[in-house]
Amino acid sequence: MVETTQFFTDKTLFMTGGTGFLGKVLLERILWQLPHIRRIFLLIRPHCAQDVEVAAAMRAERAIFSSPVFNRLRTHHGRRFEGLVHEKVKIVAGDVSCPDLGLPPGQIQALGSAVDVFINAAASVSFHERLDRAVKLYNLSPLNLLYFAKRFNHPTLLQATTAYVREP
Repeated sequence: MVETTQFFTDKTLFMTGGTGFLGKVLLERILWQLPHIRRIFLLIRPHCAQDVEVAAAMRAERAIFSSPVFNRLRTHHGRRFEGLVHEKVKIVAGDVSCPDLGLPPGQIQALGSAVDVFINAAASVSFHERLDRAVKLYNLSPLNLLYFAKRFNHPTLLQATTAYVREP
């Protein structure tokens, strides 16, 4: 664990899939076990096209930070929990299934040049996903993130996914 902590010290992360089952747990573990990270940019797909930044922030609050997964951090930090989240986690409205992650050109350069480690945890837990959606999510989305990441500072790209086995 010491080597992992040293590697992530003062690093900036970019993470997808934070609203999902695995993503929430991974985000909590990062904040708990790696307190010396600089920042986490968290890509959130907004469900509203009006003000995408506000919509993404509201979705993050509802789907991620109000989750019981964060109770340990909430208890440990008390009233400072919200401050920790606002200091360490920056919400970015976008979509990993889109080229350039659906980000405007000015934001692409600013984000890309700041990020050291990209983590893709975007997934679906549906057993009956349509094939076109599954291909987009599991094949094209990681490729979009890879193409995005390759343009900047030779960062590290980590892929995390869930797997289900269904008995007949």
